[in-house]
Amino acid sequence: MGALALALVQPSAAHAASPTLRVNDLTVTERNASGLVANVAVVLSRAMPRRVTVQYTTVNGTAKAPGDYAARSGTAVFPAGVKKAVVPVAIKGDLLDENDEKFRVRISNPTRAVIADAVGVIQIVDNDPLPQLSAGNAKAVEPNSGATQQMSFPVTLSAPSGRRVSVSYVVTAGTATAGTDFSVPVASGVMKFPAGVVTRHVAMTVLGDNLDEANETVNLVLVNPTNATLATSAATATIVDNDGPALFVGSTSKNEGWTPNNIYNFNVSLSAPSPQEVRVNWATANGTAVAPSDYSANSGTLVFAPGQTVKTASVAVQGDIATEGHETFRVNLSAPVNATIGGGQGTATIVNDDCSSFDEGSSAAFNLGSLSGDTGSGVRSRTDNICVNDADWHKISLTEDDSSLFSSRDLTARISLNVWNSPAQTSGDLDMCVYRANLSLVGCGSNGGVTDEQLLVKKADNVFSWDSTTVYVKVFGFQNNKMNNYTLSINGNVSTGIAPNL
Repeated sequence: MGALALALVQPSAAHAASPTLRVNDLTVTERNASGLVANVAVVLSRAMPRRVTVQYTTVNGTAKAPGDYAARSGTAVFPAGVKKAVVPVAIKGDLLDENDEKFRVRISNPTRAVIADAVGVIQIVDNDPLPQLSAGNAKAVEPNSGATQQMSFPVTLSAPSGRRVSVSYVVTAGTATAGTDFSVPVASGVMKFPAGVVTRHVAMTVLGDNLDEANETVNLVLVNPTNATLATSAATATIVDNDGPALFVGSTSKNEGWTPNNIYNFNVSLSAPSPQEVRVNWATANGTAVAPSDYSANSGTLVFAPGQTVKTASVAVQGDIATEGHETFRVNLSAPVNATIGGGQGTATIVNDDCSSFDEGSSAAFNLGSLSGDTGSGVRSRTDNICVNDADWHKISLTEDDSSLFSSRDLTARISLNVWNSPAQTSGDLDMCVYRANLSLVGCGSNGGVTDEQLLVKKADNVFSWDSTTVYVKVFGFQNNKMNNYTLSINGNVSTGIAPNL
């Protein structure tokens, strides 16, 4: 009986003599890129004369394959005399700020050994810095009265985070007035960024009006971040006023002249006074006139002080004596501040004032209208230009419903020379002749040189029919390559024999 008992005890003793296996815990620091290997040690309590094996596998924890590490399983082999086997596990690197994470390596089914500690805990320590929070500015154009416009402050993280990020915020009025210029559903609170989210917004509503006013502001401040740092803690939202006046640039026309730097002025005006400073850029642009031969290109910025409505953009035109057609160039407005552009382009017409010789004849006569003998209606006149060997024709209709009234009325034609070009005319002659409807000559002025000319046609002389007839007046003269200005006056309300001083 005692021998039998001894035999039963011996297997248990042999089992107790088997070596033990355990998996060591391990801590590694994550890298920004892959390449890190966690060498997990499986250890025998003592070396054995024969080979020992044990199966292993990785098990997810807060770290999960394949995002955080590469799962693996297999058999760890301890050759005779070896006490340690290594299970290599690849750790995946990233740039994501996150909590430290863990996974496990579990062993099972040993041969020639028993398991003392079947699980090793591998901790991956995060190496990524906290992301930075930045408050962003916002801008919106104010709508008209009764309308609204949505606007929001963007709040962004510099990089995605693997942890929930939060930050407190508060919205306050700057120059804008809450309830009048804007409204905010939640003026203060805590903004939360779930893992992976990089942008959130603080929303507000812009309230429209029709007041011309300065741009207005609303402020945002961030405080008390969690799992992040503050890079930009304050931002400003700008409500851009849309009620400013409109800008218009006018056109201009002027004789070219014969000397350099003949100034052409463009009036730039506001549709209404503004309570704030208004600015606008202007610049010339070629048309049929080309800089620099015809005019000097120019540009600048016009500044309207509060209340001002008109400014001037000036351009120098280069005069010449060449016979040519009228030419044009433009002034364009751009980049207005505190105003809009209503009419952004003005045209300058350079009126050619250089002489050419031609006589278009009576068929091209300018119609001065009519004079009535019944009413003795006054004077018909016209101002025009005259060149070397040029001739201008004019016509006028005479009417007489009651011949008795016209018996005491004569007709006087007079030309007055108005020298306006430089140099002034000091020589030459300016003449005038009167013709019947059939173009037969009635008579001409008798003064020579540059003095005024006058011709009195008496009713009593019966040189033409005074009832419903047409009279032509020809003005002609010469002054070498110069153009001069004259006024022709025809008076049908003159007492017989009197030459009026028109």
